[in-house]
Amino acid sequence: MIDQTKPYNGWANHATWNVALWIGSTEEVLQHLVQWNNWPITAQDAENLTRYHFPDGTPDFDSVNDYSSVNWGEILGVYNDLA
Repeated sequence: MIDQTKPYNGWANHATWNVALWIGSTEEVLQHLVQWNNWPITAQDAENLTRYHFPDGTPDFDSVNDYSSVNWGEILGVYNDLA
């Protein structure tokens, strides 16, 4: 199990890095953003969109509980960069 309290690859932790990786490289997520009409996106929107596309966590999560470690403010930045 990875320590989620330590920074990972320039991100708040491994879970945040992992979510950023998956949302930035998943075609379905990118297409959803093209159709998104509710800009500006919020951190809560970022969490909701991520959980919508990965309801059981990303394929690399140990469990859906890994979402509790994600820094949604950092993920918000990823979504805004993709828009």
